[in-house]
Amino acid sequence: MSLTPHEANVLSYTPGDTTLPRPVGYEANLGVMEESAALDHEHPVFVERWHYVEDTELLNGWNNASGTVQTFRFLRDPMGFVHLDGKLDAGVVTNGTFIYVLPVGYRPGFNHRFPVITSTGAAISAILINLDGTISLSGPPATTNLYFSGIIFEADRNTLDSFIL
Repeated sequence: MSLTPHEANVLSYTPGDTTLPRPVGYEANLGVMEESAALDHEHPVFVERWHYVEDTELLNGWNNASGTVQTFRFLRDPMGFVHLDGKLDAGVVTNGTFIYVLPVGYRPGFNHRFPVITSTGAAISAILINLDGTISLSGPPATTNLYFSGIIFEADRNTLDSFIL
């Protein structure tokens, strides 16, 4: 089967499938083009992979939690919504402390405040995700770890034009 590079990119690929060539960029963290059941080949959907945040990218002594928990990560879905996930071990825990800065294209169109679960599971703290992409504490946490699972917000549409295929 002979496919053009574009055709190879819009077909979905299953690891181990030898009937189709691997799409260009399959191994890259940037994601691949996949065929959607609701769309035809003229309208491929860009499916982005998770961006894993390294400890060196975190601010003010914050670190990825170790062990069997998910490290801090984010992605933008095909509808332009940003998803945060993972657990962080605290560094500086005073109100307003910056934890991370989201890159352009993953920042909100306005400030958002989200509740986050702390490591005890019983205590709740809050984070603020600002227009400039900074994620900061909005009130100190009751404990030293924060879970970011389930945080979803719409990315600023004014910064998406160069990022949407």
